[in-house]
Amino acid sequence: MWASVKAAYKSWWTQITMLLSSVAIFNFVTRASGIELSDLMVQVAALYRALFHPIIDLIVLPFHLVLTNWQKDAALIWMAIGGATARTHASQIATNMRASREHAGFHRYNLWQGVLLVASAFIVWPLAWIDFFNRPYFYAHTGRTGKVLFVDRLRAMPLSADYKILFDMRIVLLVQVATVAAVVATLLLVNLIGLQ
Repeated sequence: MWASVKAAYKSWWTQITMLLSSVAIFNFVTRASGIELSDLMVQVAALYRALFHPIIDLIVLPFHLVLTNWQKDAALIWMAIGGATARTHASQIATNMRASREHAGFHRYNLWQGVLLVASAFIVWPLAWIDFFNRPYFYAHTGRTGKVLFVDRLRAMPLSADYKILFDMRIVLLVQVATVAAVVATLLLVNLIGLQ
């Protein structure tokens, strides 16, 4: 369990994505509900909008779309979660490709299947999350080769004594969602204290 919690914070990219998602959700919630912002939170929201809203403007420029601020926040939230989900899928595919060369029982992806799965996980990440929570996904370590493998316990080869489960991706995703919710709640609390 603790290994899964630790894995939720394993990279700077993950931490930056969670922070961006938290600030975007905070901005979205305060705009949608009309919550007044403290001086500090006004500066945080202005910095966030100055840094990240132009990215969305550039993305939609070829389509001649003009989005409102809340639509930009929603797009940033979608892209942050989609990016994290796509990165998880890319890791799964890469490790499965390595494992399929050494062990029977792993599905071997070709390059185009991998690209399609990663792109679809980015665009329609809720479907990828349903897949994640529909069946167990584990990272395991094999004592024979020392490689870290992405193991789906239901489809892949049965885990023998040679394999040590390192962490469960479902717990990793739940911890990341809980962290984002906690940061949003903290920002709302800091804002409330700042208004006193």
